[in-house]
This record gives sequence, structure tokens and C-alpha cells, in this order.
Amino acid sequence: MTVTGPDEFGFDPEVGVEPHGVAAEAHSSLRMLDLRGHDGTSFALPYARLSTVAFNPVDGITLEFGVHRVHIRGRNLRPLFNRLLTHQVTFVQEGDLDVRSEWATFVNSITVRHTEDGL
Repeated sequence: MTVTGPDEFGFDPEVGVEPHGVAAEAHSSLRMLDLRGHDGTSFALPYARLSTVAFNPVDGITLEFGVHRVHIRGRNLRPLFNRLLTHQVTFVQEGDLDVRSEWATFVNSITVRHTEDGL
């Protein structure tokens, strides 16, 4: 079976998938950040609980949401970090295929840990 165009998760193998979505304005009324896995799973966390956003060019982005710690790994993540600071990001999407330019933002993995578990 040949599939053309994007699937239900917005992935189009001929075009690729965007690593993150952006709201029109900074400080918009976004309530949740949707973290999307390459397998179609999603996990959303409230921006109201976002207390820390840290960026390290080697290790990626770390977000603290109360008892949840999110680690985003990838390439050229500075634009994503800058948009997270202003709560403009609607979703972050893991990529399956690294078909983008080496200078484009690409998210390899998103890890969510419950910090009360001591992880």
C-alpha cells in the first residue's frame, strides 16, 4: 500500500516532520506543552508548572515541571530553547528520519521522568 501525504501524526516521509510547533505570539495563552514521540504517543504538561528551562549545546534542553523533568536531545536546539522561554511552543516532536539540513533544528529524543522516583 502506498501512502501519500502526511499521516495522522503529521509526518510526511517526503517532507519530514517539524521538530516543534510555534504559537503566533510570545506569552500566548498556551496552557500545555505537547511532547510527541516518534511512535505517535503524546504527553502534555502545563506551562503553569514550568519552573526551569536549561540549555546545553552538548546535552540538550532540560525542562522542570514540578515533579516531571523533561530532557530533549537533538541538534541545533537553540531556536527551540528560545521559544520555550516565551511559552510559544505548542508541541515538540521526536523525529524518525534525520532528513533535514545539518543546520536545521532536529529532535532525536524526548525523555520524561517523574522526579519523585529519584531518577
